[in-house]
Amino acid sequence: MSQSWGKKLQYDSRFDTDDIAHKLVDMLEALLVAFAALHIAGNTSHDQLNDMRDLSTGYAWGFSVCLAANRSLHLCRYLEIAWVGDIEPGTENFVMKYVWEQAGSMAIFLAAAVFSNSGWIPKYISNADFAAALWFGASLFDSFFKGTLMLAFPLEKSQRVPMHMNFSLHRIGEFTMLMIGESVLSLIVGGYFEAVPTFYVVFTTGFVSSTMIQFLYYTTQPFDPDRHCMRSNMVKGMLWTNCQQVLSISLVAFGVSLKLIAKYHHHNDFPNEYAWFGSGSLSLCIFLVMVMASLHQYQEWSLSSLFDLPFRLSPANRFGTFLGLVKFSVFAGILGLPLAHPGPKMFSGLTAFFLVIFAVMESMEDRGGSTHSHDTTEQGSVQLSSHGTSNFKASAPAESRERLSEAACAQVAQLARPVSASGISTEANAV
Repeated sequence: MSQSWGKKLQYDSRFDTDDIAHKLVDMLEALLVAFAALHIAGNTSHDQLNDMRDLSTGYAWGFSVCLAANRSLHLCRYLEIAWVGDIEPGTENFVMKYVWEQAGSMAIFLAAAVFSNSGWIPKYISNADFAAALWFGASLFDSFFKGTLMLAFPLEKSQRVPMHMNFSLHRIGEFTMLMIGESVLSLIVGGYFEAVPTFYVVFTTGFVSSTMIQFLYYTTQPFDPDRHCMRSNMVKGMLWTNCQQVLSISLVAFGVSLKLIAKYHHHNDFPNEYAWFGSGSLSLCIFLVMVMASLHQYQEWSLSSLFDLPFRLSPANRFGTFLGLVKFSVFAGILGLPLAHPGPKMFSGLTAFFLVIFAVMESMEDRGGSTHSHDTTEQGSVQLSSHGTSNFKASAPAESRERLSEAACAQVAQLARPVSASGISTEANAV
């Protein structure tokens, strides 16, 4: 379902659809996603997994149909662009790659709908496991099909419709904040509150863990488009986008583990499978954040650059090497935490402690301007002024960068105008 959000972002960041007809289509799309979510929840039996696997409930079939309809809407959007949109000459192949992507994803979900209807499938298929495999296949198809086409059949910049980077990064940041917020909601809405000291300990450490994940993400990820890997390199941009999707899943998984910790807060023994689930999801979060940070930091990215391994022991990177070794130690401690068979209070406490160490390491590391800086804040205050003057006195380099950025925007806007799905081109989303 996160792919549905990603598809909407890709469309909105490239095409102007601010008329009432497309707003109604947006409402229909949101309704289809809500219907799909209703089928995931199941009924009041509190056994959602078996409800989805049981073909007689119709939940798997309804989920597949809703997402197939969602993909058909995206297909219609790009067909509208291809047939009646006011697009620049030479960008037709770029739009058609999106058409084929939506058509393929829709076909996979339609096949899942067929294999999740008990009246249409052979008798030897007794549950919705095959349909679930098709759902996973559709997610992989959405993630890699278009990127594979872009690499196999590359297009010139003049043949592609550019994304509005500021808009995209802002929306991705909002989505990540929602996923992190689910961890806190898991503690509050979990229904396991007890006015006892052990619960307050678990709640506090869980809240600290969620806050530290937020700090790690927003400290390591730049929100200046000129410093983001999505603008500098297409391959790194695609890798970063896929890491972001997996990160969203791992954040939700960690939120579920916090809910389980709250449930067992009064127990001396924490179920080992839940401990592995919590430490595994948290370790995956940290690993992905570090991979994504390295994509921005290094011009020539390689796996060896991930933790600043001591391949080059020059004085300039010895401190970075030391921090990298500390990160490895902390990461290994989180991943191996279940081996100690800790109770829920110790598990949540050690998790929060490890995350605080990671946050301190990130605050000490200099990433060479890959993240927010003082100049960036000043430049942002200039842009937010309502009267064309700065709210704060901006430095000369910041003003110079602003003029260069405006000149680059004007040049790109002339080369590749954003496309209007309603047939009217606009300059509003120029990158």
